[in-house]
Amino acid sequence: MVRTGKTPAAAADDPIGILKDYHRQILRFLKTLNSIVHSDEGFSLSSSHQRLLLTAVGSLRGSWPCHNADEEQSLFPRLNGKVSPEVWREVDHVRAQHAETRRLYELVERICFRWISEFGLDIQEETQLRLTTDSLQRLLQEHFRTEEVLIFPSAAEALSAIQMREIAEEFVARRTASPASLPD
Repeated sequence: MVRTGKTPAAAADDPIGILKDYHRQILRFLKTLNSIVHSDEGFSLSSSHQRLLLTAVGSLRGSWPCHNADEEQSLFPRLNGKVSPEVWREVDHVRAQHAETRRLYELVERICFRWISEFGLDIQEETQLRLTTDSLQRLLQEHFRTEEVLIFPSAAEALSAIQMREIAEEFVARRTASPASLPD
């Protein structure tokens, strides 16, 4: 079962924990999407798979942009000049991955909606969807690993408790405008 709009497991004043919760949520939606795309039923979409597909695609649409904004607008700017050059290079790399992730997700979304509306896909679209969802999952696993192993620990060391609280408050303000994007 996919749930959205629930209270994050991390404390409201723990922006790093909230970001990690988002990672788990996004990977869970991707796992659901990949299990449907790679199911033994092929591209014959049962009503239960259609509901799961719509939920996964819609949840990714709701959570990914907010998560990117949390990093791009709240966390990363505060790290500038406060982390090592190595970590800052990884921040730049992660930012580039955000653009690639958006491109891959938009392609997946277009194909999935066509799949639902047309009750099927041709062999080229099936192959493209499988390859794209696989690429998206690999990219995000690497992306999240870089953040959780290198960037987030550096942020926890470099930023004060006040800065962390301000970041968390910005996360909450962002979600007030879009409550469905809260991690569960």
